[in-house]
Amino acid sequence: MRKSLLLLLSLFFLSIVSKAQYITIPDTVFQRELKQLYPACFNSSGMMDTTCTSIVTADSLIVSNPTYMSVIQNLAGIEAFKSLKYLDCSYNGIVVDPVSPTFVLPNSITYLICHNSLQPDGDYPPYTFLPVLPPNLIYLDCSANSPIQYFTNTLQPFTNFPSTLKYLNCSSDGLYSLPALPNTLTYFDCSDQIDNTLETDPIVLTSLPGKLPDSLKFLNCSTNAIASLPPLPKFLNTLICDSMVGGSFYDGPIYPTLFCLPELPASLTSLTCDTTIKCLPNFVPGLQVQVNINGIPTVETVPVCNSIYNPHSCSIYASSINVQLCPPIANTTITSNVTGSSYQWQVNTGSGFVNISNNSNYSGVTTNTLQLTNIPSSWYGYQYQCVVAGNNSTTFSLQFLDTWTGTVSSAWENPANWSCGALPDANTDVYINSGSMVLSSNQSVRSLTVNPNASFTITPPYNLTINH
Repeated sequence: MRKSLLLLLSLFFLSIVSKAQYITIPDTVFQRELKQLYPACFNSSGMMDTTCTSIVTADSLIVSNPTYMSVIQNLAGIEAFKSLKYLDCSYNGIVVDPVSPTFVLPNSITYLICHNSLQPDGDYPPYTFLPVLPPNLIYLDCSANSPIQYFTNTLQPFTNFPSTLKYLNCSSDGLYSLPALPNTLTYFDCSDQIDNTLETDPIVLTSLPGKLPDSLKFLNCSTNAIASLPPLPKFLNTLICDSMVGGSFYDGPIYPTLFCLPELPASLTSLTCDTTIKCLPNFVPGLQVQVNINGIPTVETVPVCNSIYNPHSCSIYASSINVQLCPPIANTTITSNVTGSSYQWQVNTGSGFVNISNNSNYSGVTTNTLQLTNIPSSWYGYQYQCVVAGNNSTTFSLQFLDTWTGTVSSAWENPANWSCGALPDANTDVYINSGSMVLSSNQSVRSLTVNPNASFTITPPYNLTINH
């Protein structure tokens, strides 16, 4: 009888051991985190039992690492969490191989937070990639992972999000374009799309999807180079569209791109925009408007556009944008606000628009972005437009501008006292907004604007020639 009992016990424990399925967690940091959370699920060799009840039934996993002392690079083993709904893997260095992925996220995940957590795959620098998204995903924060060039585990651009997605934050991801958005989306943040892998840190997102979901209630598309917004959803509550500029934050210049808004829905309660929005397309009762003034959102009263007051003809989008440059020689890029299948840039030097070709001053003449190199201030007033599949973009007009700062002294002749770090020349619009300035040489400028609160003195016998 005793021998039979021992035999039964032995068979019982053997059956338990045989059911256990141990795997190695290849990432030592991920292994350490899991061992701390689920110590009973690991054997003495550091292998994880994928049948362990604590792992199989876990619905939440937080392995974020805000201190960056050590980071997770591989989530292999995450597949064992069959019931996982919430995953936060922020502040890591996870590498997603777009061709041969080393891990697959469980289909059960509905909340995924991977803020500032991805790093480029060694075979595809400098791009980062998202893993395949779970089909029932509701919440996705993949912000601050620039540059995410693709939203998938293949080398093809992402074509669709999960149809269940309600929250999407892809700000600061260096995105050049956006895919169609799911009809379920209520919150969307695509602000600050700057490609920081390029030396000039250009602002790269120039448009939103042509159709925004009717379900959308919150939209933040600030700090992009968007020149026009698509029709706004009828249930939208909050719209943030300030700091809309084109150009480069690194070597400048930057120029405003958004001058007009589409019809505002009656549901809108909060609007943040730039000072370039001089009037609103329609009146919305209870709407609070904050205008970005020197980086500070300030509550302002913005009138409704009408036939008398409509500085940018806002029934149609702004027909011309000034591209502000520094004298005497400047470089810049101009991005078409119209997209299509073909592009041809044109210039008007005073005799009408003509096609241009790539040369020492121009490159990208058949793309959506025109690069201008070594442009002299004598080109002030040159106009550019892009013909996109038969349609014309906004007109971009060159303007050379220099603003007095008086950082070092009151002397006009010191380049360090000017915003451009260079003296204005005969083709430059000069602005003196504040401070005191003394001219002690003969100079020539295109135009001069002096604020009444500023002091400007010309020392005899010198003269300032104003050409316009």
